[in-house]
Amino acid sequence: MSFISPEYIFSEWIFVWFILYFILTSSENDFFEKYFNPTLALSMALFQNIITFIYLIWKNPKLNILIKFSLMMICEKMIPLLLLFQNDKSLHFQNNIPVTLGIFGLYLGFLFSKNRDFFHTYEQILHSIMMDDNNVPFFWFIHKYLGI
Repeated sequence: MSFISPEYIFSEWIFVWFILYFILTSSENDFFEKYFNPTLALSMALFQNIITFIYLIWKNPKLNILIKFSLMMICEKMIPLLLLFQNDKSLHFQNNIPVTLGIFGLYLGFLFSKNRDFFHTYEQILHSIMMDDNNVPFFWFIHKYLGI
C-alpha cells in the first residue's frame, strides 16, 4: 500500500482547521471565533478515535501501534481541545453544527473530485495502522523521528 496523503484524511483537515482557528482568534476575530470553532469536530474525531483504539486493542496489535495511535490522539485531538478550553473559546452549537457539516461536505466533495470513496479511504487508513507500515502521515512522522 502506498503513502496516504494528509489531504485524504479528515482528521488532518480538522487539525489544520484548529491551527487556523487558533491563529485567527488570537487577534480577537469575533466572527471567526463564533462560527468556526473546531471543538465540536475535534470532540467527534476524538470519540471516533477512542472507538478505533478499542478496536485496535481488540485486534491485539503490537504495542508500538497503540503507542503511535495514542500519540496521534494526544497531539491532534486532546492538546487542541485542551488549548481551546484553556483559552475559554466558547462553543456555539447552533453555529458550529452547520459549519462542521459544511467542512465535512467540502471534504467529501474533495474526495469525490479525486475519485476516492470515503469508506475505502478509511479502510486504507485503518489497514495501514494495523499493518504498522507507516503510510499514514502522523505515523510516518513518529516512526521517522521517534523510531517507534
